[in-house]
Amino acid sequence: MNQTLILLLVLLEISFAFFAASLLIKIVWLPIQKEFPQQPIAETHFRRNYQSLSFGIFNAGFSFHIAVDDDHLHLIPAWILRIAGSKAASIPWSAIRMTPKQPWFSNQARAKLGKTEVVGPAWCFEILKLQASDSPGQN
Repeated sequence: MNQTLILLLVLLEISFAFFAASLLIKIVWLPIQKEFPQQPIAETHFRRNYQSLSFGIFNAGFSFHIAVDDDHLHLIPAWILRIAGSKAASIPWSAIRMTPKQPWFSNQARAKLGKTEVVGPAWCFEILKLQASDSPGQN
Protein backbone atom coordinates (compact mmCIF):
# COMPACT_ATOMS: atom_id res chain seq x y z
CA MET A 1 0.00 0.00 0.00
CA ASN A 2 2.81 2.39 0.85
CA GLN A 3 4.54 1.89 -2.52
CA THR A 4 1.28 2.42 -4.37
CA LEU A 5 0.70 5.69 -2.55
CA ILE A 6 4.23 6.90 -3.34
CA LEU A 7 3.82 5.99 -7.02
CA LEU A 8 0.47 7.79 -7.12
CA LEU A 9 1.98 10.92 -5.54
CA VAL A 10 4.93 10.91 -7.96
CA LEU A 11 2.61 10.60 -10.96
CA LEU A 12 0.40 13.36 -9.57
CA GLU A 13 3.40 15.67 -9.11
CA ILE A 14 4.71 14.98 -12.61
CA SER A 15 1.33 15.62 -14.20
CA PHE A 16 0.84 18.80 -12.16
CA ALA A 17 4.28 20.09 -13.20
CA PHE A 18 3.55 19.32 -16.87
CA PHE A 19 0.18 21.09 -16.84
CA ALA A 20 1.50 24.08 -14.87
CA ALA A 21 4.41 24.49 -17.30
CA SER A 22 2.17 24.13 -20.34
CA LEU A 23 -0.27 26.69 -18.94
CA LEU A 24 2.49 29.21 -18.27
CA ILE A 25 4.00 28.69 -21.71
CA LYS A 26 0.62 29.10 -23.37
CA ILE A 27 0.04 32.34 -21.46
CA VAL A 28 3.43 33.73 -22.50
CA TRP A 29 3.77 32.07 -25.90
CA LEU A 30 0.22 32.50 -27.25
CA PRO A 31 0.53 36.27 -27.92
CA ILE A 32 3.74 35.74 -29.92
CA GLN A 33 2.26 32.76 -31.75
CA LYS A 34 -0.86 34.75 -32.74
CA GLU A 35 0.99 37.94 -33.70
CA PHE A 36 3.63 36.17 -35.79
CA PRO A 37 2.23 33.04 -37.47
CA GLN A 38 4.64 30.49 -38.89
CA GLN A 39 6.20 31.26 -42.27
CA PRO A 40 8.22 28.91 -44.49
CA ILE A 41 11.89 28.72 -43.54
CA ALA A 42 14.16 29.80 -46.40
CA GLU A 43 16.38 27.24 -48.07
CA THR A 44 19.48 29.02 -46.80
CA HIS A 45 19.15 29.24 -43.04
CA PHE A 46 20.99 28.49 -39.83
CA ARG A 47 19.35 26.35 -37.16
CA ARG A 48 20.13 25.18 -33.65
CA ASN A 49 17.93 22.84 -31.66
CA TYR A 50 17.00 22.83 -27.97
CA GLN A 51 17.79 26.45 -27.21
CA SER A 52 16.69 28.32 -24.08
CA LEU A 53 14.48 31.40 -24.09
CA SER A 54 13.24 33.44 -21.14
CA PHE A 55 9.96 35.31 -21.27
CA GLY A 56 9.99 37.72 -18.34
CA ILE A 57 10.44 35.60 -15.21
CA PHE A 58 9.59 32.35 -17.01
CA ASN A 59 12.54 30.39 -18.39
CA ALA A 60 11.81 27.85 -21.13
CA GLY A 61 15.14 26.04 -20.91
CA PHE A 62 16.09 23.86 -23.88
CA SER A 63 12.51 24.12 -25.17
CA PHE A 64 12.85 25.81 -28.57
CA HIS A 65 14.47 25.10 -31.91
CA ILE A 66 15.63 28.37 -33.49
CA ALA A 67 16.13 28.93 -37.21
CA VAL A 68 17.45 32.18 -38.68
CA ASP A 69 17.07 33.23 -42.31
CA ASP A 70 17.27 36.60 -44.09
CA ASP A 71 13.64 37.50 -43.38
CA HIS A 72 12.61 35.92 -40.08
CA LEU A 73 13.60 34.58 -36.71
CA HIS A 74 11.79 31.24 -36.54
CA LEU A 75 10.97 29.91 -33.06
CA ILE A 76 9.81 26.30 -33.12
CA PRO A 77 8.67 24.77 -29.82
CA ALA A 78 10.21 21.42 -28.91
CA TRP A 79 8.00 18.34 -28.92
CA ILE A 80 6.90 18.66 -25.28
CA LEU A 81 5.54 22.16 -25.94
CA ARG A 82 3.92 21.08 -29.20
CA ILE A 83 2.10 18.36 -27.26
CA ALA A 84 0.84 21.12 -24.95
CA GLY A 85 -0.52 23.00 -27.99
CA SER A 86 2.23 25.52 -28.80
CA LYS A 87 2.92 26.24 -32.46
CA ALA A 88 5.87 27.77 -34.28
CA ALA A 89 6.22 31.50 -34.82
CA SER A 90 8.18 33.46 -37.43
CA ILE A 91 9.11 36.96 -36.28
CA PRO A 92 10.19 39.33 -39.06
CA TRP A 93 13.43 41.14 -38.33
CA SER A 94 11.62 44.48 -38.60
CA ALA A 95 9.51 43.54 -35.54
CA ILE A 96 12.54 42.77 -33.33
CA ARG A 97 14.27 45.47 -31.31
CA MET A 98 17.31 44.98 -29.10
CA THR A 99 16.80 46.48 -25.65
CA PRO A 100 19.32 48.90 -24.16
CA LYS A 101 19.84 46.77 -21.04
CA GLN A 102 21.57 43.55 -22.05
CA PRO A 103 22.41 40.51 -19.87
CA TRP A 104 25.92 40.35 -18.53
CA PHE A 105 26.34 36.93 -20.17
CA SER A 106 27.86 37.62 -23.58
CA ASN A 107 26.22 34.50 -25.02
CA GLN A 108 22.73 35.88 -24.30
CA ALA A 109 20.83 38.88 -25.62
CA ARG A 110 17.63 40.67 -24.64
CA ALA A 111 15.20 41.78 -27.35
CA LYS A 112 11.58 42.76 -27.79
CA LEU A 113 9.66 40.48 -30.13
CA GLY A 114 6.71 42.70 -30.88
CA LYS A 115 5.49 43.57 -27.37
CA THR A 116 7.13 40.66 -25.55
CA GLU A 117 10.59 40.94 -23.99
CA VAL A 118 12.69 37.82 -24.49
CA VAL A 119 16.18 36.77 -23.41
CA GLY A 120 17.72 34.24 -25.76
CA PRO A 121 20.95 33.10 -27.34
CA ALA A 122 22.96 36.01 -28.73
CA TRP A 123 23.81 34.15 -31.96
CA CYS A 124 20.22 34.33 -33.18
CA PHE A 125 20.19 38.15 -33.01
CA GLU A 126 23.50 38.65 -34.85
CA ILE A 127 21.68 39.43 -38.10
CA LEU A 128 20.26 42.57 -36.46
CA LYS A 129 23.79 43.78 -35.78
CA LEU A 130 24.78 43.04 -39.38
CA GLN A 131 21.75 44.91 -40.73
CA ALA A 132 22.50 47.89 -38.47
CA SER A 133 26.12 48.05 -39.65
CA ASP A 134 25.08 47.77 -43.33
CA SER A 135 22.41 50.47 -43.18
CA PRO A 136 23.43 53.91 -44.49
CA GLY A 137 24.11 56.64 -41.96
CA GLN A 138 25.21 54.17 -39.27
CA ASN A 139 28.78 54.03 -38.04
